Amino acid sequence: MNVQSQQKRLRLPSFLLGLLVLVYFSTFVFFAILRIVTGISIQRIGPSGLRRIHFTLREGVRVDIRGLGLSIHRPTFAQPTWFSVILSELQVTIDLKTLGGKARKRGSLDKKINGSAHKPNGSADTESNISSEDEKADNPGACVQRSRTWERLTELKEKIKRLHRKIQWIRMVDLVATTSTCVVLDVGSIQVGNFTMTVDTRRATVDRSRLFQHKKASPESQQPAQWLFVVRGLLFTPEGRDSMEILDYFTLNVHGLLYKQLEGLRDASVAVKLGRLNLPYDDIKACVDRATRQRIIYRRRGTDSSETNIAVTDTLGELVVPKSREEVIAQTVSDSKEFISSTLRGIQEIQFAVSFFGFSKDIRVVEASGLPVYLNMSMKEVGFDLLRMDPKSPAHRMYFSPKDIAHQALIAANSISVGIDDGHAHPERLMYIPMVTATLRTTLPSKTIQPSKGKDARERNTNMLFANLVCTSPSIDLDPSHLPLVLQLLKSRGNSDLSERKPHTKRDLISRLLPKASIKVSVHEPVVRVSLPPMNPRSKGTDDFDLLISSMTSIAIEVESSHSADGDLHYSLGSHLRVTSHQLYYQTASAEKHNLLMTEILDLRTQFSASPEIAVAAVGSFQTFSIYLVRPEICEGLRQIVGQLRSGALLERDRTHGSAHKPSFLRTLPPWLVNFQLHGSDFNFEVAGVDGEVSPQARGFALHLESWTADYKAHKDETPEPVSRRRSSIRRMSKTEGLSNHSPSASPSRKPSSVADGRRLAVHVHEFEGFVIESDDSWEPEPFVSLPRFEVAFTTSTDHQGPVFHVNSHAKSLYIHYSLYRHFAVGMATMVLRRTFVNPLTKQRRVDKHPPSGDHLAVPGADNTDNSRGSVAHEITTVDFKAAFIQVKATMPADPPLMIQ
Repeated sequence: MNVQSQQKRLRLPSFLLGLLVLVYFSTFVFFAILRIVTGISIQRIGPSGLRRIHFTLREGVRVDIRGLGLSIHRPTFAQPTWFSVILSELQVTIDLKTLGGKARKRGSLDKKINGSAHKPNGSADTESNISSEDEKADNPGACVQRSRTWERLTELKEKIKRLHRKIQWIRMVDLVATTSTCVVLDVGSIQVGNFTMTVDTRRATVDRSRLFQHKKASPESQQPAQWLFVVRGLLFTPEGRDSMEILDYFTLNVHGLLYKQLEGLRDASVAVKLGRLNLPYDDIKACVDRATRQRIIYRRRGTDSSETNIAVTDTLGELVVPKSREEVIAQTVSDSKEFISSTLRGIQEIQFAVSFFGFSKDIRVVEASGLPVYLNMSMKEVGFDLLRMDPKSPAHRMYFSPKDIAHQALIAANSISVGIDDGHAHPERLMYIPMVTATLRTTLPSKTIQPSKGKDARERNTNMLFANLVCTSPSIDLDPSHLPLVLQLLKSRGNSDLSERKPHTKRDLISRLLPKASIKVSVHEPVVRVSLPPMNPRSKGTDDFDLLISSMTSIAIEVESSHSADGDLHYSLGSHLRVTSHQLYYQTASAEKHNLLMTEILDLRTQFSASPEIAVAAVGSFQTFSIYLVRPEICEGLRQIVGQLRSGALLERDRTHGSAHKPSFLRTLPPWLVNFQLHGSDFNFEVAGVDGEVSPQARGFALHLESWTADYKAHKDETPEPVSRRRSSIRRMSKTEGLSNHSPSASPSRKPSSVADGRRLAVHVHEFEGFVIESDDSWEPEPFVSLPRFEVAFTTSTDHQGPVFHVNSHAKSLYIHYSLYRHFAVGMATMVLRRTFVNPLTKQRRVDKHPPSGDHLAVPGADNTDNSRGSVAHEITTVDFKAAFIQVKATMPADPPLMIQ
């Protein structure tokens, strides 16, 4: 019996082992059948799960999984699930060539179905002449094709809602994927080191909705739920380049409430947190360009581009312009409204935070060394918080109607740095901002989806925006070599903006979506520093440097805009700029300060009007505007800055030859500037220099102006007003109500022959005096020139001989006291200005670069219409000067005093 029992015991393990081997081998047969039926290839079963899984999701998209396993564990506080699905080395390969070929086949099939596959000769040319609007309206199946995107988004949203029905089972499982890669052939790849997804429904750790609720809700009616997605290590590899880590970790937290009577999450809060994010703009743009080129090359040919999905602009255009193109995109608009509206209703709060953000871009400017120049930018602790306001709260009713859906946003960023790396030395920081905060309250998201159908300005002004931006202690650090680089960067940016013009439909869309806005910007203690070589001979050759510093106490900008009551798309905007205590001074390496420019208050008010042409009116005032050029250090620093700026300007001027007859400055003003008024008080200008052969003391002149006004009008009045009334109108225009009542679109009754005709600039000067500077801190007691009142008016017109530029001036009285000493002082100041602002090579290069005109050898009476100069008419300048009283006194050496009246 014992022997038989022992034999049975030995047979049982052998039987089980053989059964397991048989089952293991039978899995290969099952996997083969599964591959034939479904196309999913599984190589074998390993110790931790399935191994080597391959399948094609669609043509051009292949999925490879090295391992798929299931791990069982006890729930803990950090991991509240029972099971873990583990994916190892997931790789998704996308072939754009295959996808393009499939789209090409689908396009030909659609043509056959719609009866457009067989066309007579010349039909393609006939179709190309048909307008895109008619093609969109004549194709009944295009609407379904275009609205497919919104349909898919809606279906995905419904699937997510139905997924929450099984939340009791989903919360027991979490997903873990290691070393996941998405490869786009001939473009690049993105690799994720670790990915985790889990759902937590524990009330003790998830229920955060009772922070401001003192009444506890019944646990039977609602249940909190939280989706948590964690990504660690995001590696980006462009095709043919080195790999780089663009993100170290990423966390997505979606928190909401589940109700038994409703599907999906309600009052959802989305929180996105990123670690160190570095974006190489050039590598990303190169990959996008490769993908775009491949899609263009391998996309289907002979099909109309209108069969693609509808653009967002078209959809929003239908939202704000109801019943336009309704035969084509009505279904698309309906789907988009439903999807976006439900998203706005379901999401309560969105939070976005980045601990570090880095950005680099090749700015492609001309450098003498030929090395690339990179623009680098970084920010720390960037945060964005968007919250849907409660319509019953006082904060909502303070700004908006209880019927409107409003959102509040808070944006903050710390330690913003912008610099360049030209490859010569370590990267240099050009700009640094310690902190920027912004607060916004707006109804723009909801009003975009549900716009006002009427044309009433009051109804359009219900779309409101309130914003406050505060910038703390920004600073800009430059040296003279950086100025041409910055100018080239700004110019290239301006050219790119001009080349990318918006279509008329998009401008019309933007004008309708513009809200009634109230924006306030405050900048505290901004400063600009320019490093210069030291003027002290002892400091040369060392690390010391002088500084040219521009500092301000504060800059305040207020912008208010609204839709005008008179008109369909009339939009007006008013702004107010105020600069307090601006000081520009020169600081030596030994910390000595010398003032260059001082301004107490700069106030500028502008009024923009779009009806629909753009018109601008401005009113500005200056108080205590003083310029000092009495120190050689200041003049030398300015000379270096001007020299660097002129080096870039001369290179650009050499490329284009300007016309010999340049128009007057009034004709070069933009046509949208219809009126501006400037007035100032207490203006001072001092210039002095030292001639060592004559005296060690500085000699020069100082100009003092008690008050001045300047009034520009794009169309001068037909009936001239007295001077006193014109001055009183300027004072009225300085007020806000006078600016708002001004109509920029007003035009004279007589139509001018040219756009630039009828412009007028009037300048009024009161109490102008000139003094001789005897030393750094002393003037002569009596002025050498005195002009109590002076008026000059510049106007443009056109007569039968061509354009005319009129200069009409009037002086009440003029007093001049001449002497050789004063002549020397004025000449010394003039030399200082020439050495500081005039490059001695400028005139020589300008003469050499401009060749002689093409008509100097022309036969008299010949037709020279081919000459470019012949197309520009020469502008005649007329000067009219009137003075009631002129007195000139002269003091000559060893001669009696002279006087002329």
